[in-house]
Amino acid sequence: MRPCYILTCCLFLCGHAFSQLTFSITGSPDGARYDDIYFVNDSIGWGVNANGYIYKTVDAGTNWEMQHESFDYFRSVEFFDANVGLAGTLDYAVYRTEDGGDTWNNIIDSFPPEVVGICGMDVVDANTIFACGNVLEPAFILRSYDRGQTWEYKDMNSVSTYLIDIYFLNPDTGFCAGLSSVDAEGAILLKTTDGGDTWEPVLKSMAYTDTFWKIFQVNKDTLVMTIENFGSEHLRYAYSYDRGETWTIKEVLPTFDYAQMIGFFNDTIGYYGNNNLYQTLDGGTTWTPVDTFTVYTSFNRFFKVRPGLAYAASAFIYKIQDTSVVYVDVENAQTQEHPRQWLSDIAPNPATGHIHFTYELKFKTRMYLEIINQQGQIMQRMYHGWQYPGKYEVDEDIHLQPGMYTLILYTYDGLLSKKFVVVK
Repeated sequence: MRPCYILTCCLFLCGHAFSQLTFSITGSPDGARYDDIYFVNDSIGWGVNANGYIYKTVDAGTNWEMQHESFDYFRSVEFFDANVGLAGTLDYAVYRTEDGGDTWNNIIDSFPPEVVGICGMDVVDANTIFACGNVLEPAFILRSYDRGQTWEYKDMNSVSTYLIDIYFLNPDTGFCAGLSSVDAEGAILLKTTDGGDTWEPVLKSMAYTDTFWKIFQVNKDTLVMTIENFGSEHLRYAYSYDRGETWTIKEVLPTFDYAQMIGFFNDTIGYYGNNNLYQTLDGGTTWTPVDTFTVYTSFNRFFKVRPGLAYAASAFIYKIQDTSVVYVDVENAQTQEHPRQWLSDIAPNPATGHIHFTYELKFKTRMYLEIINQQGQIMQRMYHGWQYPGKYEVDEDIHLQPGMYTLILYTYDGLLSKKFVVVK
C-alpha cells in the first residue's frame, strides 16, 4: 500500500455539506497548450504539452520539473503507477518510462509503420493498456498486455477516419471516440464488450462537422463526451446514464462554440468548453459561461483525482479543489457484502499500532481507502487512485489516538465501512 497522509481537511463522500470550490492556476510553466495530464495520487502527476515538454509535479502542482524536452507535439500521457507510464505524440514518437519519468525512451519501433502517433490512452488493469489515434489519420486501436512493452494493432479505417479518445469501464467494456469514415455520419463512438477484440458503433452525431473528442466517467453509471465541431449552430455534448448502453446528444447553447474538454467535479458540478468555459451546477441540465478566464486557455483534459480534487489542462494546468470540511454519513453507509465489492472485518480489534483487512473488487474503479474518526474527519489516508479487479490483503501501520474509528472503502459502486477501536 502507499504511505499514509495526515490531513487537516475532510472530503465529501456522502452526507450533507456545502462546497467551497477554488479554481486556480498551478505552478505549471507558461507555454503551449497542455494536451493531457495524469495524477497517480494527490501529489504526483505529469503534464505534457504541444511544445514537446513532459513536466512532473510531486507537490500537487505547486512546482513542476521538466523531465523531457523534444520537438514532438505531446497529445497524451498515462501511468500504471508512480513508475511506469507512457506519453503519446502526433510526431512519430511514443515514449515510455519505468522510473517515474526520470528517463523516457521512444518506443515507436514497437508499432507498425501506420502508427504515426497516439491521441488517447487508457490503463485498464495492472498490465493492460489501450491506445488509439490519430487525428492526423489513419484510424487504429492498440492493445498491450505487458505494460506497453509489446503491442497489438487493429486497423479501424473501415469505420473511422481517425480516433481521438479511448476509455474502459472494465477489462471487457470500453469506448473509442472519433470521426466516422462516412462523412454524413459525422462523429462516431465505438464500443467493445470483449476486451477490444471487436468494436461496434453505438452513437453517430449525423453532422459532418462533428468529432467525438473526450470521454469522462461522472459516476458508476453516467458517462459524458465532448462534441468538437467546426460549423454547427449548436454547442452540444453526449451523455449516457446506463454505463454507455444508450446515449443522448444534448444542447448546451443554441449558438456556435468550440469545445474539447468535459469533466464533472461531482454529480452536479461540471465544466465544458475550450477557449470559452461553461459550468453546470445541476448535473448538466443548464450551463452558464465562466467569466474567470480572460486569457487564451484552450481546455482539453479534465482529470479527477478523487472526490474534492481535480485538475484541468489548458495553456496552464488548473487545480479545482473543494476546501470545505464535511462529514461522512457512516451510519447510512453500506456495510454488508456487495455484489461488486467486499470488505472484511478488521483485525485485531481492538488495535494498537497495526491493522489487517482484505477487500475485493469486481471491476476497475477509482478507489479511496481512508480511516475517519467519529466526527467524520479523515485521520489517515491509505490509497487514492485507480484500482483493478482482484482480492487485496492490506497490512497497515496506524498512527491514531485511542478511540473509535471507521475504515472507509469508497468506489464508483458505493461505500463500504468497518468500525474498529484503537487502544494504547
